[in-house]
Amino acid sequence: MTRSYELPFGFNLDTYQDAAGHYRDYDGGDVYFDAASSYLDRAVDAVLSDGVPQLKAENGVWHPSGFMVFRLGTHQQLGDLRLHVWPEGFRTRELRGRGELEEGIWDGDIHNHSWHVVGLNIANYQDKIFTVTRPVNPETGFLLSCTPQEIAANGLYRSFNATYKTAEEFVLTAGNQMTDELFDYAVYTATEHQSRHPEKRAIHYLKSEDSSDWGDFHAPCIPESDFAATLAFNSFRVTGIGPRILIGGEQSSYDRRRTPVRVDEWELAKESLAKCTL
Repeated sequence: MTRSYELPFGFNLDTYQDAAGHYRDYDGGDVYFDAASSYLDRAVDAVLSDGVPQLKAENGVWHPSGFMVFRLGTHQQLGDLRLHVWPEGFRTRELRGRGELEEGIWDGDIHNHSWHVVGLNIANYQDKIFTVTRPVNPETGFLLSCTPQEIAANGLYRSFNATYKTAEEFVLTAGNQMTDELFDYAVYTATEHQSRHPEKRAIHYLKSEDSSDWGDFHAPCIPESDFAATLAFNSFRVTGIGPRILIGGEQSSYDRRRTPVRVDEWELAKESLAKCTL
């Protein structure tokens, strides 16, 4: 049974449901962003003082992009409430494509969402927003396509669609694969549009992809030497498309299960969270 939160509230993790498996029409998202922002602002003190001490390592998993995810429960209107933690000095991530692209960003980190995301910066969060386009071949005037080897060598990307088997198991499959003898693929460019460094306790938004556009492509960019944390809502699904992940290597699919957080890892991260007074 799903809880409807009232403050103060406890953290019964058995109430978690995967909001990404259900759909909701948020009519553009503005009302959702306001409601989720208000809730996060009221909830964050209780999460840090009451929720974090109750969390155990077994409640968390590593996101493929190198941060811990703790699912705190599901709100009937707002979706999944999550604690995201980037520990200082160590990360567990899935290596994909060309590896590290720049400090804090690795191949496969740039992605969009099939749900709205509203986050509150607990400590040191930063990310980059990207403009993603399909380049045109100047010689033919048609959309550019390349072999996987050319994509990897020229700083381009393929778009991978994520299909979830469970909340922790997923498959990434390269989309738009051509069938001719050259094994050509549709390719994409990702150009940094905005670098965001929200102030402590500030709210940041990510709009879902929908039928009219691709939504916000972004990548967290927290150096491994820094600690960071956010409290975030992932809404219920807005669209059945995606999410899309941009990867530039030659591999055509990834079949993964998220790695559990170890006890020693969580103890170190929890020490840093304990110092986060808002």
